Amino acid sequence: FGLSSRGLGDVYKRQAQFVDRPVAPRPRSVVARLQERMSANLAHRWTLLELAREAALSERSLLRRFHEAAGCTPGQWLAEARLAEARRLLEHSQLKLTDLAERSGFASVETLRRQFQQRLGVSPAAYRRRFSCASEEL
Repeated sequence: FGLSSRGLGDVYKRQAQFVDRPVAPRPRSVVARLQERMSANLAHRWTLLELAREAALSERSLLRRFHEAAGCTPGQWLAEARLAEARRLLEHSQLKLTDLAERSGFASVETLRRQFQQRLGVSPAAYRRRFSCASEEL
C-alpha cells in the first residue's frame, strides 16, 4: 500500500474533509414529534389513545417505542414536563399559583402542590422563595 514510507497522516491530509452534498437530516422520531406536541400544549388532557392515533401506532406499540426512546411512559414524561414548566415559571415569573398551575398543565393548584411535595420535597411557594429570579411576568 505504500503507507510505510509516508505514514497515515499524509493519507488523511489528502482526503476531502467535507461532504460535497448536504446530508439529509434524519427525520424526527415518532416519539420526538409526540413530545414536541405535548410540550407545546401541556394543559391538554392527553390520552394514550389520542397519542397512539397521532403516531399511527397501536397503544401497545406506542408504549413500547416511547419507553425505548424516553425510558418512561408518555404519562410519566408528561408529568415531568409539566413539573419542569412549573419550576421554570416559579423561577422566572410572579404568576399566581392558580395561573401557574393552569399554564403548566396541572388540573389544580392542589395537584401542583402534591406533585412538588412528592417529587421535590417542597411546596411551590417554598421553591419560589428559594429559586426565584423573577422581576417581571413572562
